[in-house]
Amino acid sequence: MIHTSNRRQLQFAGEVAGTALSALWYLGKSNVTPEVVAVIESTLGSQKFQRLRSADIPAWMAKALDSCRKRKRTAWTPISLAPTPRP
Repeated sequence: MIHTSNRRQLQFAGEVAGTALSALWYLGKSNVTPEVVAVIESTLGSQKFQRLRSADIPAWMAKALDSCRKRKRTAWTPISLAPTPRP
């Protein structure tokens, strides 16, 4: 079990936006891709995603969340995080 007293990581505890925030912290800067952010946004919905975006987050996380907004201006299809069967 991991324990933290970092208030930035505990924002919105008990809410889905808090769970998404925890996931972003867990994945870390190098593993948060635009595709991951797109899945989070589609899961949360617009209002809860904006709540997540309003959190006190580090610059790398804000940039990652903004990348999804920029991608929405172009046509794209969300990916599935389900494992793909191997031949």
